[in-house]
Amino acid sequence: MIPPTYFAISWVIADATTKTRRDRAIVSLAGVIPDIDGLGYPIENWITINWDAPLLWYSEYHHILCHNVGFAAFVAAGVFWLSKWSRKTALLACLTFHLHLFCDVIGSRGADGYQWPVPYLLPISNAWQ
Repeated sequence: MIPPTYFAISWVIADATTKTRRDRAIVSLAGVIPDIDGLGYPIENWITINWDAPLLWYSEYHHILCHNVGFAAFVAAGVFWLSKWSRKTALLACLTFHLHLFCDVIGSRGADGYQWPVPYLLPISNAWQ
């Protein structure tokens, strides 16, 4: 799936459950933020085209850095602070974050058809993917 799809799904949840524009924006962004590690793709692509030695920022680290419970806790803490200590907004942000991970498990593949694993328990353990 692509980030606008995650944003739309998160926005529907946020619109149905929050009252302020700020909370809707925060909850919606929490559903997209796991793909921030995908920003390495254009850099990797440009370096692969222009240099001999590729820099594998996207290929090696997509779904590793931000698709895990450690980053989910970091996002939840940030949302809790940004929403002025609203537990409801923080819980909704966790919901949209984990909905993103669930959608990745059931439907995300690389360009070559490879199903990317989601190392959910990182940084605690690499056992469950």
